[in-house]
Amino acid sequence: MKILRGVEDSKAAERGLNNVNDARDMRIVLERIVNGRAEPPLSSELMISTLQALKFRSGIPAGLPPRVKVGNKTGSITRIAHDAAIIFPPGRKPSILVILTRGFKKEEEAYKFMASLSRFIYERLISRK
Repeated sequence: MKILRGVEDSKAAERGLNNVNDARDMRIVLERIVNGRAEPPLSSELMISTLQALKFRSGIPAGLPPRVKVGNKTGSITRIAHDAAIIFPPGRKPSILVILTRGFKKEEEAYKFMASLSRFIYERLISRK
């Protein structure tokens, strides 16, 4: 994972500086948070509550049953849209799901795809664990 600019840093973007990540790196970060291993340690609970309060819910959370708590972080740039989530199924250990997309002409299509994929994964894998 490389963080080369902040959100809405248009000057850095004009110079071609963009952040780079992959699903593995995002999974590792979320695992550290959910397992209480974020730095500093007390920040894990705050990070989870911040992720759960995110207003952008049209990706992974949109595909999950309403009773399932989820904390997620979205990100998008031209023709690229991502969502990474900690899913808290009732009575089960949390699961992590990261979906990275590229090439959708409309951002809404990417998030609709993520919602349908998260629904499929939840029904087939997470809710049956």
